[in-house]
Amino acid sequence: MAKKEYAFYPGCSSQLKASAANYLTSTNAMCKTLDVKLTPIPDWNCCGASISYTGASELTRHVLNARNFALAQLSVGIRIQGFEHGIGLVMHH
Repeated sequence: MAKKEYAFYPGCSSQLKASAANYLTSTNAMCKTLDVKLTPIPDWNCCGASISYTGASELTRHVLNARNFALAQLSVGIRIQGFEHGIGLVMHH
């Protein structure tokens, strides 16, 4: 059993062959070494960073992020402790 467990938001750009896939590889390797379990947030969506370039409103970006927080709370049963923009939205389980 892992020493620590966190809900994990990988983000769109960390997916296989995406622009930041190396970050996910590094994160997984670090967590394995530190005995940390990352539980992916089920059915997560884009954080909205990429749609801001298309003229999406600030409200739209906030709603997308709020949905991810809600999914983490409902599905993984976590208590939100903090938000790190980009890869690795971590929340204490």
